[in-house]
Amino acid sequence: MIKLLPNNQNILIYDSHCKLCQWLIRFLKRYERRTSFTYVSNNSQEAQGLANDYGLDLDSLNSVILISNGRVYTKSTAALRVTIYLKGGWPLLSLLLVFPRPLRDYVYGVIARNRYRWFGRCESCSI
Repeated sequence: MIKLLPNNQNILIYDSHCKLCQWLIRFLKRYERRTSFTYVSNNSQEAQGLANDYGLDLDSLNSVILISNGRVYTKSTAALRVTIYLKGGWPLLSLLLVFPRPLRDYVYGVIARNRYRWFGRCESCSI
């Protein structure tokens, strides 16, 4: 499946039940420089196929997943690397990658664990 995508295409796997994730996907679609991403819901067959290809456990990961140039990025690294492909000043956020990953992932984890409570959960994806 991955081989069918152009070399410059990135795959972003997101939680389709999370309202924050849905809002972020709409935001990315609005600000991406060109069609930089293929968006895949984490409960889709495509996501399961990608998880098998890359040895990922989607149920326990609790993270957005970016697959770019055959490499897998998760948690804060995925979120910050996505900003590189946006218009305006958003790529400046990627400078936060200089902070140690455990510190970045801790902050990411706090948001990920509380995202349903803070932003809500929905049964179907509106995207």
